[in-house]
Amino acid sequence: DIVYNPLETELVHLAKKKKAEIIPGYKMLLDQGIKQFELFSSIVPKQKWIKHIDKILLKQLKLR
Repeated sequence: DIVYNPLETELVHLAKKKKAEIIPGYKMLLDQGIKQFELFSSIVPKQKWIKHIDKILLKQLKLR
């Protein structure tokens, strides 16, 4: 389920109940954005920057 808003869909909720490994949909959004940034700018972002953007993205999605 690659939905990133809402953060927890019915499918994700059911998967958590079954103890399945969950990779949030917003992670795909983040990874796509990072790849686009790399292709556009020819700059590979540092892990520290990616973690910072991850926190900002998650915070903003929780506000919706």
